[in-house]
Amino acid sequence: MKIALAGIVALLLVPFAPAHAQSQMSDTALARATSDPTTDLWVLYTDAELSTTARRPFAEANRFTLEFQPTLPVTLTQNWRVLNFPELVLDSEGTPGGTQITGIESFSYLAALSPVSRGLGFAWGVGPYVSLPASTDSRLAASQWQFGGGGVIGWRAPTFLTAAIIKSGWTTSGPGEQAGALQVQYTAQYFFGNGSQVGIGRPVIEYSWNHRGEGAWTIPVGLDIARVFHLGPLPVKVMLEYDFTALNENRWEPAHTFRVTITPVLPSPFHGPLLE
Repeated sequence: MKIALAGIVALLLVPFAPAHAQSQMSDTALARATSDPTTDLWVLYTDAELSTTARRPFAEANRFTLEFQPTLPVTLTQNWRVLNFPELVLDSEGTPGGTQITGIESFSYLAALSPVSRGLGFAWGVGPYVSLPASTDSRLAASQWQFGGGGVIGWRAPTFLTAAIIKSGWTTSGPGEQAGALQVQYTAQYFFGNGSQVGIGRPVIEYSWNHRGEGAWTIPVGLDIARVFHLGPLPVKVMLEYDFTALNENRWEPAHTFRVTITPVLPSPFHGPLLE
């Protein structure tokens, strides 16, 4: 609880945080750090996306989503840190009947305990995961608690990075058929020497199951281009991404996704380990 509260307080202090740490980094290093969920910087992912069906693009079941996905590392000791991954999803989704549903879809939080050291370019973390009953409309998502675990893993080289965030939760209360879900948000990126990059974006593979043990997969693949810019002392990465749902066992799920991600980069407002 103290770690979660520290993350919330630190997020409120973001506008007042000094920009010295990232101002010493090259644009290529910033591009790599903002693609790495095991980074030491505070990375504030803001995704605006449009999803639409493959059968009748932009004609039915369009979905507009705004996602806030900050990565907030907090150093505990000289050897350990906590990687905080809160996620808020706002959704406006068309139904097969032609109506539009708008509201909060979900709010979740993953806290992964991670070593500070990075051996051979690898970093990892594991910890608890919770999804709160934040949905404002059952047609967007069931308003229910989910508890489970998750983790993060990343490997980076000077010009290449691959990483994934894994979340798995089981429903303990609330209405709905879904009993649990596994999500894997994966990425692979190649970096050029000027702060630009290309890769497969940040698509999310999901496997959800119900109380009868029946499950369904959603597997998207993606392509992105991105570049680091500077707003005064503040580095900001802009990414354009396209995802296609290669495997989809839910026939109403949109199959094309166009995403714009705006990513400001900030140093942590905490100076030194919290517990020392």
